[in-house]
Amino acid sequence: MKIKRLVFVGMLVGFPTSVLGALTAITNAGFEDDTVPGVGYTTSAPSGWTLTGGPGGLIDADTLSSSTDPTPDPTDSNQGLYSDGGSFFQVLGATLASNTLYTLTIDVGDRTNLTFPNGTSVGLGTGSTFDADLLVPISSTNPVPDNQAAADDGWVTWTFSYQTGASPLNAGDQLRIDLKSGGRQPLFDNVRLDIVSIPEPSTALFASLAVIGLLGRRR
Repeated sequence: MKIKRLVFVGMLVGFPTSVLGALTAITNAGFEDDTVPGVGYTTSAPSGWTLTGGPGGLIDADTLSSSTDPTPDPTDSNQGLYSDGGSFFQVLGATLASNTLYTLTIDVGDRTNLTFPNGTSVGLGTGSTFDADLLVPISSTNPVPDNQAAADDGWVTWTFSYQTGASPLNAGDQLRIDLKSGGRQPLFDNVRLDIVSIPEPSTALFASLAVIGLLGRRR
């Protein structure tokens, strides 16, 4: 029984899959830092974001309630990001690291009087050039929000996970979030990026053996 206990402790300590992660800082992640005028929308990029390739800006779902569902976060105001063909990106302070799991999450919607445009996507890349050096997700969940369907989806949550190995391409470069429009009126809100370091197997094995050895010596 004592031997089994030692082995079990070694398994718990020596082979962890990850350590605690944290949300990285994203400027104006909920699109609440700017004031939307009385018409209910703006035609420029919000604070912290760069607009490229066409029109876009902020929307106020309270003012545009006839064509826009309330944004999904009840703790803030009803402001979100819209595109009329333009795309947005933000270069972060965080950099691409080895042996790391990145989870990008964002709420996505569409106007109630329009179908969701094909080609709309969200990506995580490196550097300051939009749509360049994108990471390939290991998993993704991105259902289509379509208010024209029988079931009114309103807003849905998209989640993308990316994992780097020991020597990822462009390691040390700043991370970048891309919100790519596929056409008229995709909506975005509540951008989050969680970063979790993953111990290398050799490090985990060494820690396991060390703990087992110490426990065995004490006994």
